[in-house]
Amino acid sequence: MKLGDISVLNATNIDTSTRSSNAWRYLETSELKRNRIGEYRLLDGSSETWPSRAKRLVQPGTIVFSAVRPDQEHHGIISDGNQLVVSTGFATIDIKDDRYSNWFVYAYLSHPNVTKYLHNLASLSASAYPTLSFDDLAGLPIPDIAERDAENIAQGFRCIHDALSTKLEMKRKLLRLLELRFLQDFGHRQIVGQGVRADIGEQIANFGSVSFMEFIKPGISHFAGSREYAATADIGDLEISPALPRVTFDSKESRADMQPQDLSLWIAKMKNTRKRLFYLNNASSNDNIEILSTGMQGFQVEPEWFSFLFSSIFSTVFESQKNLLATGATQEAVNLADLAGIPFVLPDLKVVKEHQRFAMPIISKLKLMEQQARSIEQLIPRFLNYHFS
Repeated sequence: MKLGDISVLNATNIDTSTRSSNAWRYLETSELKRNRIGEYRLLDGSSETWPSRAKRLVQPGTIVFSAVRPDQEHHGIISDGNQLVVSTGFATIDIKDDRYSNWFVYAYLSHPNVTKYLHNLASLSASAYPTLSFDDLAGLPIPDIAERDAENIAQGFRCIHDALSTKLEMKRKLLRLLELRFLQDFGHRQIVGQGVRADIGEQIANFGSVSFMEFIKPGISHFAGSREYAATADIGDLEISPALPRVTFDSKESRADMQPQDLSLWIAKMKNTRKRLFYLNNASSNDNIEILSTGMQGFQVEPEWFSFLFSSIFSTVFESQKNLLATGATQEAVNLADLAGIPFVLPDLKVVKEHQRFAMPIISKLKLMEQQARSIEQLIPRFLNYHFS
């Protein structure tokens, strides 16, 4: 039995008449990672600038699987297909055989060995990037498993993802709470970036001139044994991939040269790439903490300013400033000098400390959510290896 025998691939595409003048959500491949959606783009159905790749229509329960670089795991199951169109970089998979559920098939597609197999097929393509043909995907053998066992696998896999979704939803709510409190404490105004204005008793500073924050520069001290390495692609929005490669000091690539520090904030340098991390205590001296890529930039912050800079540096306004400053012939990224010149309002320290008392327990809770979510994700390969040995 093959995937193409039990499903319909790329069932429906959108056209001009389907679009009409409605508002649509558009999901690009980069915004989906292991069943977690980042951000949708909003599209106007009547617009003449409709993206050429925004074509695939989906419904609740559709599996979407990126054909480009399958090893990057841009795949998931759509829960809300209303007014949603996805990129042609995805294959859409709708199950038609009642013996198989979408969660069973998605569990199988998520297995590391299946991912590796499909990526190897994609590597044979003549495209600039490893690209899986839809015929190869349709030809994927599906294991012959008793119906009851298949349903148990589907239910177990869904339970893991439901538990993960609960943690991620809590993370979103905590971030929103921080955002609202930040606006309350520092005024509903722009705090960072070009055009900021100081109120009475405040000053304008820039990131390169303050004493309570410094940029973390490349450099890893020699370490024995091996450590986990998180490339930029392994990092998401306040989260790290559950399965990182281990490297030794002598074998690590040159980009594996950023050491997390206590009370540090991290962003991706690359333009239009929103990846965020933070560390609290025991990061610099803990060999269990991962090494980061030089594609990430860290800011080490004095304790009393941590929550203020957490909300400032992780804001959409700061991200927009970063994107405007990014340069490069092949891959646009921001450099240290440009980051150092970004202006921001320097509030009264009394207000900063009051904000810190409210925000730091929430930030600590966010770190706990991050660690718990990663532990849940680490169950997935164990679960799959057990059931698809």
